[in-house]
Amino acid sequence: VIGEAHTLSQLQWAVLRLAFAACSHVRLGESAWTIGADMDVISIVGDRLLSIARARLPGRIWEAARSGDAALLRTHLELGADVNDANHADAMNPTPLFIASRVGHAAAVEVLLSRKADVTLQNCRASECLMVAAQSGYAKIVAQLIRMPVTVDLQNYEGSTALAMAAQKGHRETVILRGQAGANKRHRGKGRTPAQWAERNDHLAIVEYLAG
Repeated sequence: VIGEAHTLSQLQWAVLRLAFAACSHVRLGESAWTIGADMDVISIVGDRLLSIARARLPGRIWEAARSGDAALLRTHLELGADVNDANHADAMNPTPLFIASRVGHAAAVEVLLSRKADVTLQNCRASECLMVAAQSGYAKIVAQLIRMPVTVDLQNYEGSTALAMAAQKGHRETVILRGQAGANKRHRGKGRTPAQWAERNDHLAIVEYLAG
């Protein structure tokens, strides 16, 4: 349906972008479809556009989190997507925050945290998003998450903590962040302390830090 030409608001641009992405799976070039662009465009009936977008919401928020598309993720949330919706089709039952933390998309994590995503939710292995970010060495995301009310020495189903995971993988910056946040350097998970895990994998700089 065509109406008078007008300048789209920021939200209208976001909804239009989501509708195209949802219906055609085509990512619109940012140079042509900039959020809030000041230009005359053909008017599209809002109710129909919103109904199309909302019909595509289930599952799409996980895709946006996985791709790291912060703008699209924000739009999903504006349209009513559940910020803590777990993907039960995935064996790990991840939430959008867990997905973004696992793949290292700091901008997406920031959007989700700003919308009150629950940082304490655990997956089927009793891991929180902080653990997967620490294990992968995403120091920026670890820094974002430790600002939230996380459990400092939470253990997963194997008894490992975020500090132990980071030490085992050799992620020194992440280990230091966890240490500064008060993580227990002497906790034993799977029979070893974080320093012993680091030593086992020849991460000597981490061993030195944890011994200090």
